Amino acid sequence: MFNLTLRFKSYDKFSNPVFIASEKKECKAYKSLCSIEKKLKKIERLKDLFLPLYVSDEYDYATLRLWRERSLRDLEEGATYKLVFCFKEKKISERLVLAACCEKLKLMKKAPVYDEGVMLEFK
Repeated sequence: MFNLTLRFKSYDKFSNPVFIASEKKECKAYKSLCSIEKKLKKIERLKDLFLPLYVSDEYDYATLRLWRERSLRDLEEGATYKLVFCFKEKKISERLVLAACCEKLKLMKKAPVYDEGVMLEFK
């Protein structure tokens, strides 16, 4: 199991929650995700599978795509969460899938409030 503090980015088109860590803002989490991704890529039986981790060396960020669960439906974009997660091999429709599954989730810091401004009225 892994224990990281990550920022919630958004839900993907399949309603899976996606968390992000950038090298500048969340250096420790970014390095951990990079290390995990390298270890997963070394496992021979996972070579042809879609990994729930993505690392961009060019833009210095990493994302973690969790398996969708009911407990992960109302996450706040931009908020920081402490995650305990693991990886599970699942068989779906005769296809093997590697899923990152959330074991525990705790809100650590709410997203900064965005000032929407005041609408100007023209007469």
